[in-house]
Formats: sequence, C-alpha cells, structure tokens
Amino acid sequence: MESQDKLKVLLEQANITQNNYLENAELSRVVVDDDARIWQFHLKTDRIIPSALYQLMSTSIKEAFKDIAKTELIMAAGEYDEQLVTDYFPLAVNSLTINDNIKHQLERTYKSLKDGVLYIAVKNA
Repeated sequence: MESQDKLKVLLEQANITQNNYLENAELSRVVVDDDARIWQFHLKTDRIIPSALYQLMSTSIKEAFKDIAKTELIMAAGEYDEQLVTDYFPLAVNSLTINDNIKHQLERTYKSLKDGVLYIAVKNA
C-alpha cells in the first residue's frame, strides 16, 4: 500500500475529510511502541497545514485510537510561511511542562521566522 493510500485509510478511521491541504500528503511511517502503548503517525506535506487543521487531525486521531494506544501526530512540511509557523507557537508552548506565567509570557512575545529559524524575543531579568 502506498503512503498516500495509507493516509487515506488513517483519515477515514479518524473521520477526517480530505481537503486541499492534504492533497499530496502522505503517511510516511508509523512508529509503534508496544510497551508504552504509543503510536506515532508521521505525515509529510508539500506545505505546512494550518494549525487548526493540525489540531483537528490530532484530536480526531487520538479519539479514533483511544482504546488501542496513545497517539502522536508528527508533521514534516516542504514549504512554510511565517504566519502559519507562528500560528503553531501556542500549541508548542501549551505542550511544555512549565509554569503558566512563563507560557503566557512566551505566547505574547515577538516572533519572526528567518532562514528557517523561529526567533523569539525574550527578556532576561
């Protein structure tokens, strides 16, 4: 089965409708950790997908596999733009196990993307 066909099956299992952002996407691999009961789904896309779609996919896949294993959705995009990358920042910050005040400060900082690197302006007081 080809990578794009595997992705279609995964999307069907999670009740996710195919859309333009996933047109050329593929499920490049699935990593299964039987001991920890974690399945990692690695997706490749031509361009970064909006963070809202990522959240929908992640939540739907977790729900679809909740009785089998914990799931993680890992994305790799060929192209991305600054706005879409910075839209992911709150997701990344909320996944950290740090103080809520620090999370709030990080979310409000100035961010810029240059040469594939996300720069975050912080104060060291």
